[in-house]
Amino acid sequence: MQSLNNFDTNIIKFSFQTKNVMLFEQLPPLNKAFWVYGVGYLSALYAGASLVLIAPLEFALGLPKGSGFNYFRLAIVILLCGYGTFKVIRLIVAIGQHTEPRRGDKIKPEFAIGFIVFAGITLFFFIIVLAVSKTF
Repeated sequence: MQSLNNFDTNIIKFSFQTKNVMLFEQLPPLNKAFWVYGVGYLSALYAGASLVLIAPLEFALGLPKGSGFNYFRLAIVILLCGYGTFKVIRLIVAIGQHTEPRRGDKIKPEFAIGFIVFAGITLFFFIIVLAVSKTF
């Protein structure tokens, strides 16, 4: 029974104030969240989005050129990239709010949040410019 109580106290449950939107059994450390989710996940997401926008998927799907598929593809890419960036920013904000910065940490929560917001806005802008230049 003692081990059950230790297990219960070690679990960190996190939820936003009124909505139970995000539930973590344990929040990852800030360094891991920044590098894995912030840099790695967003790089893969935006690289994949640019490949989807550049690839001639109309020919692969057998659709006629100018069928409006480019607009559908543009909408899907914008929604997925925007949602992915929003989730990563929200995760890093949550970690920054619920962890104490240590003296030896090289990455501070303010830097991580600022960098992810800047990179997300920049990448989102360039994806939209790429999609619009490809579509028209």
